[in-house]
Amino acid sequence: MSRLRDGWGRYRDRRKGTKYPDSGVTSLSAQEVRAALLALNGTGLSRRWSRGPYVGRQWTYEKGPDGHRHKVVRFDSRHMRDPLRNTVLEAGWTWRGVLRL
Repeated sequence: MSRLRDGWGRYRDRRKGTKYPDSGVTSLSAQEVRAALLALNGTGLSRRWSRGPYVGRQWTYEKGPDGHRHKVVRFDSRHMRDPLRNTVLEAGWTWRGVLRL
């Protein structure tokens, strides 16, 4: 039964995007992780101050239900998520993903 539970847990982790630090990485304290995350702001992590964090975006014009063209904007949050995830993993912490549909 425990093997089944372990298999289900690994499946759920993979589906959610949960990542674990490499073995042998020493966990940093919460204050050290916080400082490392805040330090990302000055490392080329793109930000636009007028509208908040910059995430890759693209737009198209599509015909709406009313027959008029509407601007449809799609965002890609990987530009923000990947550096955060990498910093957390390098600090020896687990990155808990969210279920992606």
